[in-house]
Amino acid sequence: MKRTLAFLGSTALGLLFSAFLFSQPALATTSDCKTVTSHLVNRPDNGNHGVWADDSLTRTVKVCVVPTPELKADAVQVNTWKYHAEVTDEGTFVTKAGAHLSPEHGVALVGGVNGKMSGHFTADFTAAHDWAYWNGAAFDGKTFTGAPGGANPTTSDWVKALWTDGFKGSSINKDWWWKYGTCNELWRESAEGDQGDITGASRLIACVTATFVDTCTGTTVKVKTSLANDKLVTVVRLNTETPTKLTGNTEQTTNVPSSTPTVQVQHWLGKWVEVATHTWKLPASCVSVSPPTVPAQLPTNPTLPVTGAKIPVIAGTGLAAVGAGGLLLFLVLRHRRKVEFVSE
Repeated sequence: MKRTLAFLGSTALGLLFSAFLFSQPALATTSDCKTVTSHLVNRPDNGNHGVWADDSLTRTVKVCVVPTPELKADAVQVNTWKYHAEVTDEGTFVTKAGAHLSPEHGVALVGGVNGKMSGHFTADFTAAHDWAYWNGAAFDGKTFTGAPGGANPTTSDWVKALWTDGFKGSSINKDWWWKYGTCNELWRESAEGDQGDITGASRLIACVTATFVDTCTGTTVKVKTSLANDKLVTVVRLNTETPTKLTGNTEQTTNVPSSTPTVQVQHWLGKWVEVATHTWKLPASCVSVSPPTVPAQLPTNPTLPVTGAKIPVIAGTGLAAVGAGGLLLFLVLRHRRKVEFVSE
């Protein structure tokens, strides 16, 4: 009986303890993540010398719960969870026209130069448990245009804006970086330091290259564009032919006949600017080689130079005459031997 009472008592205590645990806020024991994707259009980009470009990008934020150890018998109530966020940016930029300076060295900046940009940073913070006050719906799939303000937060406050309350900690850790590039310039800014610069001074001329391959009949010209913006259109032409528009990273192949030995590739930058010039040369492999001399064969029916009689006919007649003479000599000798035999 005592054992039965003891068993019932321990069972009751177990149920009470279980009820206590389940009455506490949920614990972050597994990885629970949410992803928010937003689009930023014509967002001014600040370099070391003020605004230098406008960005258009897709910003993806992935926030995950940082798992905590499971509570045991000494469980305590947990009102907040730890969270970790990773933010990535992917998009394009165009340099600002007017009185603007390059982002790193502060030199004169050519406006209207397109490029690609990307970036990344993380954030570690605490907020209410079980995603309370989560505000991701206000950002997911939304487009924000222009400079930060109002519902369009700054980058340094972007993660914090995903919660309406209870956010504590860093909205951006000191691991941030962004890089910007055209086909011939690169600038990288980061918490560790900056490298390079974007000036646009050479504009797009270095983004167009031409290669030439001589053939037996002319020149094969390949014109390639390496533009940072896939939608950007450049215009090139060969000599004075009708210009061709090339979009983004594309390649154009044209065959120029040898009747036009010199070909020039030009690129439009407000005026026609030379990219490369090439003069056709006949490849050595195309030079014809005379075949080796073959000894003359005897004619099948040769003739004598004077009479014109065919040699085979004459030879055949001669052989026939020789054969007839030999037969006649044989008969004469045979007859003679018969006569001599009779006379004996």
